[in-house]
Formats: sequence, structure tokens, C-alpha cells
Amino acid sequence: MPRLCIPLVLTLVVALIAPAPLPAQSAGSDMPTEITERLWRDPGPEQDGPGAPRLMVVYPAAAGGPYDGEAMRYAGRVDPEDATVTLNGDELQVYPGGVFTGLRRFGDAESETWTFRAAAGGKTTTVSRSLRIRRPAPPPAHWPLQFASWPHSPSGLFVLPEGEELEIKLFASPGHSAEYRIGEAGAWRAMTPAEPHPRLGGVYTASLTPPLLDDAGPRTVHFRLSGSHEGRSDRIERASALRVAARPDGVRYAGRVTNYLANYLKHSDPENWDRYGQLVKGTPFPVTEVRGDRCKADFGRGETGWLELEHVKIDWEPFAGPAPRLDETRVVVTSDSLTLAWPDAAQPVLYVFDDRSHAGPEHEVRLSLPGADESMRCDPPDSLPGGPVDSLQFRPAEGAAAPAFLISLTRPLWGYSMLAGASDEADQPGLRFVLRTRPRLPAATAAKPLAGARIMLDAGHGGDDLGAIGPSGLVEADLNLVQAAWVQTYLEELGAEVEQTRRSHATVDLDERALAAHRWDPDLFVSLHHNSVGFTSDPLADSGPIVFYHYDHARPVAETVGEALTSAIAPDRSPRVNSAVFRVARNVLLAPSILIETGYVCNPHDEAALRRTESIKQSARAIAEGIRAALTEPAD
Repeated sequence: MPRLCIPLVLTLVVALIAPAPLPAQSAGSDMPTEITERLWRDPGPEQDGPGAPRLMVVYPAAAGGPYDGEAMRYAGRVDPEDATVTLNGDELQVYPGGVFTGLRRFGDAESETWTFRAAAGGKTTTVSRSLRIRRPAPPPAHWPLQFASWPHSPSGLFVLPEGEELEIKLFASPGHSAEYRIGEAGAWRAMTPAEPHPRLGGVYTASLTPPLLDDAGPRTVHFRLSGSHEGRSDRIERASALRVAARPDGVRYAGRVTNYLANYLKHSDPENWDRYGQLVKGTPFPVTEVRGDRCKADFGRGETGWLELEHVKIDWEPFAGPAPRLDETRVVVTSDSLTLAWPDAAQPVLYVFDDRSHAGPEHEVRLSLPGADESMRCDPPDSLPGGPVDSLQFRPAEGAAAPAFLISLTRPLWGYSMLAGASDEADQPGLRFVLRTRPRLPAATAAKPLAGARIMLDAGHGGDDLGAIGPSGLVEADLNLVQAAWVQTYLEELGAEVEQTRRSHATVDLDERALAAHRWDPDLFVSLHHNSVGFTSDPLADSGPIVFYHYDHARPVAETVGEALTSAIAPDRSPRVNSAVFRVARNVLLAPSILIETGYVCNPHDEAALRRTESIKQSARAIAEGIRAALTEPAD
């Protein structure tokens, strides 16, 4: 078949929409719309006899621990609210609503008892908690010989280019002789003592050169420590969690994506979790390196990236190709999308997407196809009227450069993804790349400004996963569900079509939430949560809303919703909008995905508001208003 680029251009008429006022309050879903405070009912508070105060201790939990760190957060609730509450004799502050919370330091022992006592009207109720405290293990002493609790660095699988060295460290008793060997039968090689580590003890280093990969696969690294003390000699040995091999020059191994939610990483740095793009399940790629938890895809065309090992399978056979042929490129344009479809593609292809649409007025993006056959050609149409594309250029493979599309948009990017199938029809062969700008809403009116918009709401946690728990016993999973019901109510009154990932107290896996978004294909994905600090942090250290996003194309929506929410419930504060790597934020690409933390359930002031239905409705109304603004008001 000839290599073609066929334009199929569709245009739509877009109505001008004036912002509408928010609707009146109502509850129109089948989900719970009020907080039940179920922990106050079951298991409920304790009471030492009729007329005694009712006392519930949320933290420390009755069956919790062991606890790390130097301090522990406590929290609970008492009735009546004017009761006096003490912890091991120290009076605690009781906040409105009868809640108490704070941070208390541990003593020096490895276990201790915290006794909470509530007193009112001459009667008392006592609740005790037995705590086990896990102290940091001391570094290994000089004698007897011992490996540290974290014995070596790095760990995991490392397959490096031939001749490249790997720096390794052993942590063990200081002042002795350390060696390593590769495999069961390798020769022992000396390691060099280094400055001791304050927590891990003696440090021994070496530069390891992995052997070439053979049929036996990567080899396990073994460590040995030998020494003497006061006339006694000893030697200890252990197999490590480090496996190594070298890739022969010119060899690339065959990798394949096993989960279509696999993310393409920008860096090999294990501390860097920036992701860009997702790969279709079954995408083949050549593996040139493996480092710890990720492998490198490198077609030798200047486009490289890393994939997490949990989402790929490596056969350790040479990557034979051939590269997928993308002979016929069909171009489909609507009022708010561009689709590049390859109906004859026999398998998915590795791609790299560079979003520059929010960096300047040109709104440029680049789709590179390093996994495609270098013979790929395309002659884009000279004009694409009625859609979001100002210009579309194709650059064939040349030298180290992969085939690529350069796309100039008339407005900022809204979402993108590579999808299996040349169309939305079920079981269609082929492949397509979809790029979207903010959806046009031609059915919208002043009364229904979101008519035609599809919003997916995700009430975080649920089922066995309660999420954070406030000092009153307020369960985050319940709170998220009630808030999601009210957000749906207000969005539907604005004309939007709304779908939920969770409508009941059920467990929904994080990946299933993202899969639900892929199946339903919303214009916006909003995950609803409520925040908390860790068990070893001050529960009053933070408060108020935060909105998170991962991809740059979701940032403007996060900022708009964050401003609306903060103005409504914390008008004296500046909006907080941060980038993060939450799973639902990074695994939804075709539309902006944001995650909202409305407040801190651990903070007694925030929790007091969150326990009131009117406050939940206020935040839900503000979120709906922010969504309306993000979808209808002029973009910057």
C-alpha cells in the first residue's frame, strides 16, 4: 500500500457561552449525602458505667504498632464536650466538638502505656493503649562480625553496557576485610574500606564490572566479611539482592509492555518520578540498560526513556524487529481534537510526546515515533479548518532523528494518548494517537453552561481502605463519598454528565479507577480526597485545601479549581497547587486529571467544618464552580 496521509476534516459550530450563576442546593444522586460518623457508632466510645463520660481514642489504635520515630500523634473524642481529658496525668486541650489531638514524645523504653482519662460530673472513663516502639537498630559493632540491617547498595537488577562499572557498597562491622564475588563460582575480589556510616556501620566499596549476559541470566552478587578480634577469627557470607550482567556491544534485548498503564520515564535517577506519556499494552521496544527498578528503551535515534520493570517483560533475546510500519496516516480533525490513525499498524509503537503548548503563545507539541520504521512518510494537508490545529508538519527519519510530527495548536493542549485500534469501534485493528484541546460545548446555554461536558469524579479510598481518620472518628473514605455526591449534584445542575468511580463503601483498585476513565473517556477527571499528616507529625501543622496535578496540561485546570475552592473555604489564604505523582493523576492522559485535598481531617479546626454537611456542600459547590470556569471561561 502506498504511504499516504489522508485528511478527514470535520468542523463544528461553537456557541458563545456566558457564565451562569451556581444552582440552588439539592441532592440528586443515589450516593450518601450526609456524614454518618460510623466509628462513633461502631465500635463507638467506651464508658465506665452509667453517667460516666464517653471516650473514644482513635490514635494510637488499639492494635497498632510497632511505632517508629521519636513521637506519636494522639487523637480522640469525648462526650460531654466540657469533660476534662488527661493523658498519663497531663491535661489535654479539648477542641469544639469534643475532640482532642496532639503530638507526644516517646520515653526511652521500648514499650510504654498511654492512659487517657476523661472526667465529668465526678465520674471517669479510662482507656489505655500499650505501645511498642521500634528503635533504630544500632550500627554493627566491630565484633562480632555482622552485616547492617540495610546491607548493601544498590539493589535490584542491573544490566549495563559492556565494560561499564557499577559502584557498590557493603555496610557491615567496621575494621575488617570485605570481598564480593559475582555468581556462585566467581572469584572473590577485595573491597576498599571507607568512612563509616553513622547508622549502617562500616562501609566497604568496590567498582564491579558485570560479566556478559549468557544463558544463565544475570548473576547474584555475594558478599563476604572476614576479621579477627582478641585472638578469635571469623568469616560471614551472604547472597545479596543485587543481580548484574553486561550487555554485549551492538546487542539490544527484546522488551514488551505488559500493562497499558505503563509510563515512559524521563530519567534513570531512581529518585526522579517524572513521567510523560503512556504506552499501549504490547508495545515492543529494545532494551539497552536495566538499573534497579527500570529499563531503558533506546532505538538509537536520540529518543530514549525508561520504563518501570513491573510493567514490562524482557526476554533476554536480541531485539530483532522489524520496526512497526506506519504506512498510511489518516488525519481526522474535529472542533477540539486531532487524531493521527494508522489502520494497518500490526502492533503498537513506542512514542515520545513533548508538550510545549503551555510554555508560550505558539502552543507547540511534538510527537516523535522512535519505534516506527524509518521509511515512514506522510504529506499532511496544507490546512485543517475548523479544528484546534494551526499547522501540522511531518519530519521523516534522518540520521539519528526519529520520524516526528510537529503540531502547532490554536489553543493549549487538554489531553493526549496513544490508543490501540484505528477508531473507537470495538475490536478495530490499527493504532491511533489522539490529541485534544479544551472541549467545545455547542449545546451549552446560560442556564446549563456545562451541557455536553463529561466529568468523572473519583471518591478516594473506600471499602477496607478508610483513608485518614480524624480525631472525632471521621473517616476520609466516607467524607470523600459524600463530597463526590454533592459535586455531582451541582455539576449536573450546570448541565454536565457525571460518572463516578465509586458510589458506595466499596474497594476500588487505583488502576481500576484509571481504567474506568479510559473506558468512559471523560473531559475531566477529578479525584476527591481529604488530607492528613503522618503519625509522627503534629496534627495542627497544616490545614486548608491543596490541588495536585501531574502533567502540564492539567495545571491550568488545577489552578482554576484551586482558586475557586480556596476563595470559598479559606479566603485568607493563597491557593496551593502542586505537581505530584499520584497514580490517578499520572495514569489519566486524554483529559486533565487533578486530585483535590479539601482539608486536613487530622486538624481539629478543619475537621470541625468537615463534619458539617453544609461545609461539605460549600466545598462541593466551589469545586463545581471551578470546573465550570475551567471549561467555559477564556483560557489565558
